[in-house]
Amino acid sequence: MASAEFATRLSGGNFVMNANVTAVNASYDVGNLTGSGVLTASRVLLDITGNVRNVVSSTNPLLNGFTIANGPFGSTAITINADGNAPQIINLHVNGNAVINSGDTSTFVNSVSLPAKGLTNAVPNAGGNLLVNATGNLTVNPGIAAHHDLSRDILGLSAFVFPGGVALKAGGVMTVNASIDNGYTAVAGPNFQGVFLSAPSIFVNGPFVTDGNTIVHASGPISAAVYVASPVSPFFPSVYTAVLSTKNGPVVSAFPWK
Repeated sequence: MASAEFATRLSGGNFVMNANVTAVNASYDVGNLTGSGVLTASRVLLDITGNVRNVVSSTNPLLNGFTIANGPFGSTAITINADGNAPQIINLHVNGNAVINSGDTSTFVNSVSLPAKGLTNAVPNAGGNLLVNATGNLTVNPGIAAHHDLSRDILGLSAFVFPGGVALKAGGVMTVNASIDNGYTAVAGPNFQGVFLSAPSIFVNGPFVTDGNTIVHASGPISAAVYVASPVSPFFPSVYTAVLSTKNGPVVSAFPWK
């Protein structure tokens, strides 16, 4: 079919897909998305307020991805609009190649110029986790935040934005065409809130913006600046800016899961 559209947000939110679906374009305007079915598509829009995953393991998130396949299309473009009111877990397993962007996902709600220029009030879904595991190549492109992020508002850069841990894994080449920005606080929680990249070859064409106490990890050496979310001054601890760091990576380390 040309298009498949699924919407459950107004009626309770949960969508369970246990059957396979094939469409050129597929969109989900839902709360939680789960199921053992495989979505085969050229373009996927995930407009999500809850979680996206298919949990089969209590220990290995790589086994818990909602499955998307290229099929005859060769690659799948995926837009991730993470707009929840609580931390979200978005776990995608892609059979083949994927091109992802962060849609209208934001890290901060408000921008202020007085008494100091910066961003304040982290989005309500801050603290979640994003995992994208592609068996082929993975390309990371920017979104356009509905509200604010440090890359765009402070550094003037386009960014792939997610307000929580970002873990990206590719079986082929990973190409990052924008800043990866998951910075929303000076002190994030312990649930893998950093950035984790794994691929045989990783090409990074932008800096990273992460939290003050988290690290940018990669499976091999990469060269990129790392900025951290930091209060503009001790007098305004809830107003954040981006500060260049030499202590938050990038570091070479193994991916957290196998």
